[in-house]
Amino acid sequence: MGYNVLDVIDKLIMIKQKVKGIYINISYMDIEEQAIKLVATALAQVQEKHIKYYEELRNKIGENTEEIDFVIYDKISFLIDEYKNRVDIFEVKPKDIKEILNLAFDFENKNGALIIDIQGRLVKKESDVETKTYRILSEILQKEQSYIKELKSILEYGMKNNNIV
Repeated sequence: MGYNVLDVIDKLIMIKQKVKGIYINISYMDIEEQAIKLVATALAQVQEKHIKYYEELRNKIGENTEEIDFVIYDKISFLIDEYKNRVDIFEVKPKDIKEILNLAFDFENKNGALIIDIQGRLVKKESDVETKTYRILSEILQKEQSYIKELKSILEYGMKNNNIV
């Protein structure tokens, strides 16, 4: 049995779990500003919602999906693992809410870029954009982009009103 989009989703779940762990660690840090801990907890909860979404999507898809060419999957797997390893080295102790929100915004932007990169590697001919795998990744990307817009709005509002500086 070969690799398919379920294997990609499993790897994306691992990344979300790593990031959730980072936020949980921040929420337990010895930081004077309690608002940072509150924001970190909220961000961890959002990551948990994303994980549940991926798991529900995975269950909805079932095992009936096309295989990804081994060479392509190998490149995708390497790309995801390399990204996950960069997430592992995050050592953060945010000084303020703006810093933790910027961290979240940066992570989500990179996560979205990762999904776009994965999609691009799957397309070899025009008809490839009609595959179930490509459509599923597009759905995941839309969810990520929606969250990125929310974070951007929060950051812009806070900067405009000097609420999170």
